Amino acid sequence: MGRAVTARPFNWRMLWFAQPFWPEARYLREMRYLWDMPHRLDGAMFDSLLPGFRHTDLSEALAAATAHLR
Repeated sequence: MGRAVTARPFNWRMLWFAQPFWPEARYLREMRYLWDMPHRLDGAMFDSLLPGFRHTDLSEALAAATAHLR
């Protein structure tokens, strides 16, 4: 879009205020611990289940997914 992207901390208090009007806010608040906990994905089990799997290049996958938008 031609402008810089800036990252700011999420204001979790807003979910508490939204909870009476938006029920999903409660579930988002329940999962806050996932935001604060570091995550890492390990593909060892995937590789053992599908040893000959070839991944699709990101540019190919995006082109296929957005082909209907052209």
